[in-house]
Amino acid sequence: MHTIPQGGKMEMVGRLISSGQWHWRPEVEECRLLGLPLVSVTLPPGNRRRRLAQAGRVLGRMGVRRVMADVSFDGWPELAHWGIAPVDPLPLCQAKGGELALALLEKSPLKNRVAALCGAVADRTAWALADSLCPQTGVLLLDFHQGGEELAGHLRRAYGAAPPGLGQGLRPQVTVELSPCQTLGGEVLRLWGSPDLAGLELQWKKAPMPEGVDPLMLLEVLWETGRAEAEDIGVVCQRNVLDRTMENTYNTCLLYTSDAAD
Repeated sequence: MHTIPQGGKMEMVGRLISSGQWHWRPEVEECRLLGLPLVSVTLPPGNRRRRLAQAGRVLGRMGVRRVMADVSFDGWPELAHWGIAPVDPLPLCQAKGGELALALLEKSPLKNRVAALCGAVADRTAWALADSLCPQTGVLLLDFHQGGEELAGHLRRAYGAAPPGLGQGLRPQVTVELSPCQTLGGEVLRLWGSPDLAGLELQWKKAPMPEGVDPLMLLEVLWETGRAEAEDIGVVCQRNVLDRTMENTYNTCLLYTSDAAD
């Protein structure tokens, strides 16, 4: 679970709603959404910059620093002036990265699956993803500028992986990117910056996401606060939630690392 305390308490998160009904100023109320306490700000039509400035001021006075909005909302640069940032769903997407990658590999037999994990540094997130992917793939390729050799050694000890060496023409079906890097091939699951889930979605199994709010933003906050457990957030592909709890595993992954020279 990922939490963000503020002054010893869970921070209040805001929600922006666009309205077609005219008011003198944005309407503000404290409410709950799927059990989550929020400061809701309804923006009436009118001068965009003025309305966003009004929203930014009132949210700032209430101590709100992160806000959710509809996926089409594009007023973040204006709100940044008031210290307001969008809820970042990247931590949740990275935590579910192994399941997302395996969803893209689902149609391939386990022993034929070739996945790549790449980024600048093989950090804690990379280790967790590698531990998730290595037993569920036939070949796991590692491409990190720093820390790749240590991670490769861990996977050899844990799963008996035998490195094939570089330049053998292996191309991944799925590449999981943890930072900007050269594309290795196949479907790309971008788990840096603004995440790109390659057409997949994350869905809370206990309740549908309401309209008018980015579902990934809402899921992130529900997960942070413990209202949504990781096991209750499923990967959705072509309207089917994928469940791999009964899938067999093999400890036969092959891997290489291409650490850059210091």
